[in-house]
Amino acid sequence: MRRICRVLIIATISVLLSGALLGCASGQGTALALLPAPPLSQVKGYMAQAPIHVQTTLPKAPQTLMVYRISYPEVNDEYVSRLRRALALDGKAEAGADSIMVRDGALALEVYRATGAFWYKDTAQLWSGKRPASLPDAETGVSVATALLARAGLLPENMIFASTGHSNVTIYDAASGQQISYDTDLHVNFRLMVRDMPVEGPGAKIKAYLGDNGELIGLYWATFGIQPHRAYPIIPAERAVESLQESGVISTLKQVRRVNLTEVSLVYYAGPGLERQEYLEPVYRMAGTVEGEEGVADYVQYVPAIEGRYLKPSPASDAESPAREP
Repeated sequence: MRRICRVLIIATISVLLSGALLGCASGQGTALALLPAPPLSQVKGYMAQAPIHVQTTLPKAPQTLMVYRISYPEVNDEYVSRLRRALALDGKAEAGADSIMVRDGALALEVYRATGAFWYKDTAQLWSGKRPASLPDAETGVSVATALLARAGLLPENMIFASTGHSNVTIYDAASGQQISYDTDLHVNFRLMVRDMPVEGPGAKIKAYLGDNGELIGLYWATFGIQPHRAYPIIPAERAVESLQESGVISTLKQVRRVNLTEVSLVYYAGPGLERQEYLEPVYRMAGTVEGEEGVADYVQYVPAIEGRYLKPSPASDAESPAREP
């Protein structure tokens, strides 16, 4: 059966029924207030009821986990000026409805008002298709990016190195009749970590793009501060799998016949970096493959971990699909 090489970041719409109340985790009888549903991103796809085959040992869930309240930087003149100094930009700030732009020749900084997230780009180099003379290797790139961000005051203590990758260009050489492929940058990724639990999702990340000789040619920065809120009771992993089985899975494959779960873990989930989120909540990450009439595809779906009742998920429409972030 052929394998479709695409990773699905699929999520369950997790709406807490308004009538449910959670018991106090401390055992003192105080009711815990209902939390907003975690902002789990969706993709367009197909809903399916298919048997789920667990091919891994399910984790033992703690009785409770802490929920954190999120705080964002205040986007004001001082904040934008600090970023301009950190990135050595001389351009004038231009205020827009949703963001503030700073342009300095080919260099551009866009700061988003809602969350303080920002994009810095050297537009002459990032995604230009030009072939760099010399890109750093992964190990060197991690050291360079870490030092650059730390020196600029843009690497919070709870952000850890996650991975590296490349942007790639493939062109057709008409003279030789061959395809030529090369990397145009090295990107170094950092993710938020909370008490040894990773934070997944489109937000809570930093991505530094390095070009020739390790020069910083792009930076996507979308993270936040957290403060403990309350500990909430957690459902066991077995119940999370049952919930997924009952509600169904979402996949870009048509007529999914089987779901193979090879990884189940507890993580925190951060929604899109350009949208405000009040709380950081734990979820179960379900990963593996789905099999359908089109073949086999990688599969990831998130299931809320906090005790409660949840409505059935549904695929995203065109209008609901989240904006692309790196």
